[in-house]
Amino acid sequence: MRTDLDASASAAGAPPADPDWAAREKKAPAGSLGACGVSYRGYGTQSDPVDLRRYDAVIGELRGRGWQEITKRREREAADGSVGGVVLMLKKRDWTMTTEFLGHREGGWINLSAFQEDCVKKNGSDADIAERLGRQPGQ
Repeated sequence: MRTDLDASASAAGAPPADPDWAAREKKAPAGSLGACGVSYRGYGTQSDPVDLRRYDAVIGELRGRGWQEITKRREREAADGSVGGVVLMLKKRDWTMTTEFLGHREGGWINLSAFQEDCVKKNGSDADIAERLGRQPGQ
């Protein structure tokens, strides 16, 4: 799944993955919830901001790799009336991904966080699983 995230972001012209964010995965102890997933976060800059077009391009790339939407797209309006943030969940086989876009004057960011469901079930509580998968406990 790491390839899906990185290749989709790169093909869409999103910024490179933040190395500090990526290092979090490597530090996750075996058997922890943190070891159950992969993530990408790319930050824009004031001179080259991340915009909604780039986020949508990343989502298009992920769809091309077999990821399917499992929730409706949730958008937050910015003060100027534009779309200031988006959250969308995707699924591929036994993986669930939360995708996020946040636009702001510092440059914005795109975040992709994918979790392997069986690993989460094995290493987390029902509440942890439900929260990470966007469901109610017991569903």
